[in-house]
Amino acid sequence: MRTAILFLALAMPALPVDLLVQGDPPLTSGIVQNVTGILEWVLGSPLPGDQRSAVQQTLVNTWHQHNMAQIAQYVQLSNLRAHLGELDSAQQQTLRTTLLAQLQGQANPTMSTVASSSGPVALTGKWEQRSGGSTVTYRDSVTGSYAAPSGNINRYAFTPDGQYEYAELHQVTNYNCTSKYFGYEKGPYTVNGNRITFTQRQHSLKFDASCSPSLNSDKNLPLKTEAYFFEIVNGPNGQELQINDGKTRWRFVRAAD
Repeated sequence: MRTAILFLALAMPALPVDLLVQGDPPLTSGIVQNVTGILEWVLGSPLPGDQRSAVQQTLVNTWHQHNMAQIAQYVQLSNLRAHLGELDSAQQQTLRTTLLAQLQGQANPTMSTVASSSGPVALTGKWEQRSGGSTVTYRDSVTGSYAAPSGNINRYAFTPDGQYEYAELHQVTNYNCTSKYFGYEKGPYTVNGNRITFTQRQHSLKFDASCSPSLNSDKNLPLKTEAYFFEIVNGPNGQELQINDGKTRWRFVRAAD
């Protein structure tokens, strides 16, 4: 009997050292790492350790349940990671947007796991609004330098662990005089349905006037908690984050970086 058992053991094919769940195909730690890597790439931010563990457990459960449709999707995502470097930046952005929409639309359990333990997956990343940016033709006759352009840049950044940053730069140039202010805030955010709540932990405003230095200032502002309505839609330039207070609507386009 011992000889027969030994023979059977020797005859069985060697199992991968990183095997997590047997199957066809088997679930390996390599697949988990690749899927996690793709998920982080789509979100534009690394996942905390507890969420990485949650992703692995979701894949393990999928293999135990023999959900072949979902398994095929995970294998496809795993294989995709090796080919990301072959795409240029525009192709990568298109793929990121497509994958995010597909994973959300299919109620992918991995995305749901991450979303339930942090903030909504769709918000994660950077969103930007630009206006102005006019070409200024004034040139200083002494220095030969051109005046700075006028324009506005507003940007939100959301991380998977429920934190946000908001920055805005407004700049106006009139001949050789430039006035600009830079506002900044950060803190945690929460979502309840179509309502997003920002809780400021830092809030500052810096003002600089090149021709009126006495007006320059750099100060911290009172901290507030603010709630808005929001939605994510497909706009002419890609995904748009629209935030409104019931009267005014602000539109932000998903940034590439």
